[in-house]
Amino acid sequence: MLTDGTTIVVRSIEPDDAGEIAGKYRQLSATSAYRRFFTDAPELSDRQVRYFTDLDHHDHEAVGAFLAATGDGIGVARYIREDEPHTAEFAIVILDDWQGRGVGRSLLRVLIDRARHEGVTSFRAEFLAENVALPALLRCFGTVRTRSDGATTHASLDLTG
Repeated sequence: MLTDGTTIVVRSIEPDDAGEIAGKYRQLSATSAYRRFFTDAPELSDRQVRYFTDLDHHDHEAVGAFLAATGDGIGVARYIREDEPHTAEFAIVILDDWQGRGVGRSLLRVLIDRARHEGVTSFRAEFLAENVALPALLRCFGTVRTRSDGATTHASLDLTG
């Protein structure tokens, strides 16, 4: 349940979610799309949609938040395991109207559980330095180390705690 009382379902993303993912991307503001994808492309390519929905649920996992009442998607969090077997890159995107309502925390809680189950002990993320919400969200789940490179920030979240 979100902070406003809305009930959501958080579940793994599957290939059948391709249409929902592509459609919801178009609903992101230019700022939200750029913060997540570092591009202002008006839509995802078919190749990108396949990449985001055809997952192995081990090295590449994604969970989506869906409104319980309608099934509409409102956010996605994912990890992709890196060359180091216990480290994964993490990303999250939430529709603008749903930001700040607890969706990110719900998604991250489930994604961290999945990652731990798959042997991931650390998340890494690269994001725009102006995005102060992401490091605040990560701190809800443990120790976060950050390093700034001008316009971007690199963060690491220890999942062993």
